[in-house]
Amino acid sequence: MVLKRGRFGSSWPAPAIGLQDDAAAGSGQARADVPLEEVCPKCGRNLVLRHGRYGEFISCSGYPECKYIKQNFIGVKCPQCADGNW
Repeated sequence: MVLKRGRFGSSWPAPAIGLQDDAAAGSGQARADVPLEEVCPKCGRNLVLRHGRYGEFISCSGYPECKYIKQNFIGVKCPQCADGNW
């Protein structure tokens, strides 16, 4: 039996009871934001670790008034321009 998972959840054939993994069981449920000790440089509110479509990111807890998102640099120089960070 093949379990196919896609954008809208699992498709036929349905998995046997008890064989569903935790990732599939928790799909569709939003994760809670995790408050951090860092302060937003724009408005002074605390930053929050959020879970979005493309993974985790750190943003201001004052959204939508403040739309600050902390950039995550990995310390590798850009091979095309050789002066910026990625």
